[in-house]
Amino acid sequence: MSSGLDVALVGFLIFLVLLVVNWSLARSLLDPAVALAAVWALTFLLFALTSEQFYGVSWTALLIYISGLAAFSLGAQLGKGIPLQAKRPATYGARSDHLILWFLFIILLLGLPFYLGYIRQFTNTALFSSTFFLDVRRGMLSQSADLVRVPIVNNLVVLSSIAAVMAFVLTESGRRWRLLVAGIVALAFFYNLLTAAKSGVLNLLVMLFVIHALQRGRLPKQALLFVVGLFVVFFGVVTVQRARAIGGDIGSLTAMAHATLEQLARYVACGPIGFSEYLKNPQSVPPVWSPWRFFERTANYFGPYFDVPSLHAAFLPIGDDLFYNVYTVFFSYFPAYGMVGVVGFMLVMGGIAGAAYRRARQQRLFWQLLYAAIFNGVLVSICTEGWLLALNPIIKLAVVAAVVIVLRRLHIRRRSVNTAAKEVCV
Repeated sequence: MSSGLDVALVGFLIFLVLLVVNWSLARSLLDPAVALAAVWALTFLLFALTSEQFYGVSWTALLIYISGLAAFSLGAQLGKGIPLQAKRPATYGARSDHLILWFLFIILLLGLPFYLGYIRQFTNTALFSSTFFLDVRRGMLSQSADLVRVPIVNNLVVLSSIAAVMAFVLTESGRRWRLLVAGIVALAFFYNLLTAAKSGVLNLLVMLFVIHALQRGRLPKQALLFVVGLFVVFFGVVTVQRARAIGGDIGSLTAMAHATLEQLARYVACGPIGFSEYLKNPQSVPPVWSPWRFFERTANYFGPYFDVPSLHAAFLPIGDDLFYNVYTVFFSYFPAYGMVGVVGFMLVMGGIAGAAYRRARQQRLFWQLLYAAIFNGVLVSICTEGWLLALNPIIKLAVVAAVVIVLRRLHIRRRSVNTAAKEVCV
């Protein structure tokens, strides 16, 4: 038995035990500690099944992963123990909610021509053609590496995702105003498809699913299967189109399915294996991620105070002739702060996730939205740090949520004042 298979099996068993322990405490896959353990257990099961295709994870890397997940699980339990305030009275106002959604829909609709014009600077090919995804992705990666300030039109993509999850929260997953909600969600998917990146669609699907599950108080299996299936189809379309753009011979459905599953396995494997390879020679990849990146970039809007490198790190081999990135959640913490940083940051992130989860279960609008973003970070922890590095969209989501809450309360107060005035007149 090879060393790589040994580590994969040991890692799978340890994460499976952690999953069982967390499940016994929470009894829900929506719990952040349960979800994190499940993701990593499935990832190491994949390593065990494909041990001959990829390089093995080292024992050192496994120790870092175990320490981080154990700290996150402990933090989540502590966070859920933070006392809750009494649930505030509902601030539902149908008219204000309807106006908010129409406003978001109109903004996205009016902004679409401007975003299409922005995309056209990268390619003149037909939308979603075989070269479209490749040209746009390359152009955006090149631009993000060169520019400190993101073009303002890119905020439309973030706003579209925020509008979609907001529509799900305000309408109980689209039970009311279905056509309007469907229009907003369709626009959100269209905006994210135009970026030619897989992550945007995945993030949107995860957040919509989490909102849907929180409002039902359980994990809806049919919705889960639908979300997974939809993402695999989308992932496959992008994979096949990019392969065709570089001359790949993918014609039959069997070849398409094989290419999709193979690429999906590589995306899952590249983070943990790449980080393990990075640990063997840390000088091979500059530590371009930092937990403080958002704050440094924000400060740089007012002057060149910090040297903030591009997010895109150098690639390392994860198998024979397979070169991918080294991204996992731990690439943001370990290079600068070592094992202490891994345990410390994961403990804090777990505490925040646990506290947000407990409040989101109370159907609180703000916490449902925030937890959807946090849960997305849990699922993508094998390939990125989706919390501190994602503070920009998370803060924008929080700001929009706060505005909506204020508008709802103002509507309730006006309605109460009008009702009281009518009673006095009578």
